[in-house]
Amino acid sequence: RESKSLGFNVTQLEYRCELPSEGSKMDESADFLAVLANAEEGETVVGSVEFGLVSEPRYGTWVYLNGVNVKDAWRKRGVATAMLTRLLAYIRMGWPGVAGAYLLLGSSAKFVRSFYEKLGFVKKGKPFCYDGYVYRFNSSHAEALPKDLPLIDMQLPFTNDPYDAVVLAELFSPTTG
Repeated sequence: RESKSLGFNVTQLEYRCELPSEGSKMDESADFLAVLANAEEGETVVGSVEFGLVSEPRYGTWVYLNGVNVKDAWRKRGVATAMLTRLLAYIRMGWPGVAGAYLLLGSSAKFVRSFYEKLGFVKKGKPFCYDGYVYRFNSSHAEALPKDLPLIDMQLPFTNDPYDAVVLAELFSPTTG
């Protein structure tokens, strides 16, 4: 979709992992970015999503997604959809041992839940006070992910945060999921 005020659309953005020089928050997570490369102004990050691997012996290895952000001027232009679709596609292609992705939603508006559901996330339990959503890489939605993406340098860091593993276990425990 064309951004009238900006003169660019989501297909003209570069999608990649954050570079070390761009100052990642922690070693145990990474950011996937939507970047506008402009000859006059250099690069501008217009969207980001934090991610990291979590492994739980009973449920396998999953990617947690946290903090999907898009700059105000780029909202409702397909940036979040394009960014998440590409991130999920890269992970599915490059790491076949990863079962899927998960995220937590608080008291979000209905359109936020609808956004994730349209991408293929399914509500799965209620760990703590959040709604848990999972995206399985063996689903029909995952089969439809793009397969012809350009190669990028990408690593999947494992998180050491015990909370992330507890959330994953809660998502799949018989009492919540």
